[in-house]
Amino acid sequence: MLNKKILIIWTSVLLLASCWKEYSENIIVDNTTTDTIISEVLNDMKDEDNKKWDEILSEVMNWLTLSQEEINWLIQMREEEKLARDTYTFFYEKYGQKIFWNIDDSEEKHKSAILPLLEKYNIDDPIKDDTPWIFTSEEMNKLYNDLVVAWNKSLVDALNVWMTIEDLDIKDLNELLVNTKDKDIMNVYNNLLKGSYNHMRAFYKNLEKKWEVYVPQYITIEEYNSIISK
Repeated sequence: MLNKKILIIWTSVLLLASCWKEYSENIIVDNTTTDTIISEVLNDMKDEDNKKWDEILSEVMNWLTLSQEEINWLIQMREEEKLARDTYTFFYEKYGQKIFWNIDDSEEKHKSAILPLLEKYNIDDPIKDDTPWIFTSEEMNKLYNDLVVAWNKSLVDALNVWMTIEDLDIKDLNELLVNTKDKDIMNVYNNLLKGSYNHMRAFYKNLEKKWEVYVPQYITIEEYNSIISK
């Protein structure tokens, strides 16, 4: 059953490619028009006897199209995870705390998890140079300067930097999950969210040992308390 479904989907994609020229010739294509053309082609191929067609059509459309917002967020999350990895590597080398090395390794995996999604949708990877502190985005450069440069004074400051990064990650991932229907993207984002919860709890425990309190800047105090209480 599954193999038959996959065959139907890929056949639809191939037919779409062969029909594209006929439908798009002499049309000025923007994002809206592109979606309209895709829908028209796929609906022309619709098998009235296939009760699963709507599900198949939805999958094909998801494979072929992403909103510009989804694309922008994938690019941002790729560099945001790099920022986290670079930060944890830097402070591990400075303070030698084992927890930071463990989380640095986790952030490398998080960064790598975004790449297959970029490749799937043929999106240019923003990480042209994986050297620490090299970013394409001005926003990531600003975060680096605001967090790492400004707070590079003590272990407690470093812990607060790490909490702030996880705080921001959680806020962004919550927003992203609401604004995508792509199953692959949702799976990756949900895994990243679980990782950020674990990291925040670990940093919270280290701050607690030093009688320090972190005040969330991006997520609500209710969500923060729910995370650290588990």
